[in-house]
Amino acid sequence: MKGKINLFLLMLFVIISCSKVEQEFNKAIETNSAQAYKSFIQKYPDSEYRIQAEDKMIFLIWEEVSEQNTIQSFQSFINKFPKSEYCDHAKKNIISISWEEALKENTTDSYSQFLDQYPDSEFSDLALSKYYDLAWKILREVDDEVEYILALYRDNFDYSLTYSMSLRNKIINRLQDIYFPRIEREKMWIKSLFAIHGTSMEKELKMYTGKFQKAKTLISSTNTSDIIQGITIYRSTSLEVSIRINEILYGNNY
Repeated sequence: MKGKINLFLLMLFVIISCSKVEQEFNKAIETNSAQAYKSFIQKYPDSEYRIQAEDKMIFLIWEEVSEQNTIQSFQSFINKFPKSEYCDHAKKNIISISWEEALKENTTDSYSQFLDQYPDSEFSDLALSKYYDLAWKILREVDDEVEYILALYRDNFDYSLTYSMSLRNKIINRLQDIYFPRIEREKMWIKSLFAIHGTSMEKELKMYTGKFQKAKTLISSTNTSDIIQGITIYRSTSLEVSIRINEILYGNNY
């Protein structure tokens, strides 16, 4: 008889406990806030309602993050809930916001930064095209500077005076500052673009990369004619690549 009473009391305890957990979960539902569900999970980590509570909590946090609509909020969500079904949406939103920011700034730096961060995004082709359009405008603007620098270089190349040698080094450094970053970026971007559009472009990639590398080697020289030749090769190759990219993106109707 005593055993039956103990069993009855145990069953009663379980029923009361389950009823209490259910009541707490219903309270969380009534409150319907991320904090309410979080508190429930912390208080009853082994509850049968845990998964439901987590799903509801994550959904509410996702709604809040979506309203904020910032790169920081979406990245924070990904970091906290890396396995959530909303992570793919968060990543796409981050890319879209970054693209909008790049468009708003509309500079070679903004597009190059976007390409560095998201080389395989749906906006990569357009970013590359816009970069080249702006880069060519900038290149035309600095043509006068480059020609002036080259003129100084020619005038001072054959003198042995310390002043002339110092000036020559400054001229060489300036030319390298102008062209080296562009060469490396364009090598990287055409590689990314051709990779996206298939292995059939491997020969083209090798050809353009080789030309850019040759231009860089010549510009590294201390010989005036080599430097001029390197700049000429860079300009012509950059134009070829720009035309080819437009053909890839828009066909022959660009």
